Amino acid sequence: MFHWFYGGTKTLKLESIGYAYSFDGYNFTKYSGNPVVTLNRIPDASGFAEVKTLIEPPFVYLYHTLRYFGRSSKKPGFETEDLAIQVLSTSPTFRLPIPILHLESLGPRQESGLDQCCPVSLDNASGCALTVECTYPSQAEEGLRLHVRSSHDGIAYDTHDLCTFDLEGSAGETARETVEIVSNVRFFKVTCENVGGSGDISALNVTATVAS
Repeated sequence: MFHWFYGGTKTLKLESIGYAYSFDGYNFTKYSGNPVVTLNRIPDASGFAEVKTLIEPPFVYLYHTLRYFGRSSKKPGFETEDLAIQVLSTSPTFRLPIPILHLESLGPRQESGLDQCCPVSLDNASGCALTVECTYPSQAEEGLRLHVRSSHDGIAYDTHDLCTFDLEGSAGETARETVEIVSNVRFFKVTCENVGGSGDISALNVTATVAS
């Protein structure tokens, strides 16, 4: 059986991702539930194009170019594009780890910005766990605080935290902790705050494991 994922649209330059299948490699049937990935899956997305596929069951990785409504070039005929990836699951249950924040260091009393974190979508997820790893300074007095902010559209985020977590750790050591996000929000991002006043927190990584 042959599988084909592609960018398609009925409106100029507003491609979503569709799917078609074939038993002979020549005659393809479009999936009746197209599009399999809609533009509203990514905040501010205006088009998915040039789709390339890698299938590693139970996941299907769809690599593509990504355009945005809010980043259109002022020059006619030119668009600002990123490379992006969509991950589909062929299994009703899955666990998918996604790196969402990486910082080489975070200074005393400093907090990372929302723009430094990738948005996490919980549209088709039953739960999510956040794993935080960092190295505390040798003179650390207090630890790291994780702030979670939610959004209904993935563009505008709440001004107050959905929840916060204080992560335990010892001075001069590498700490790792996993916390669970239980919420019905559509999107969220995290910021990390070095609540201590003596030394940089280094090698800070946050991974979101989305589950269904």
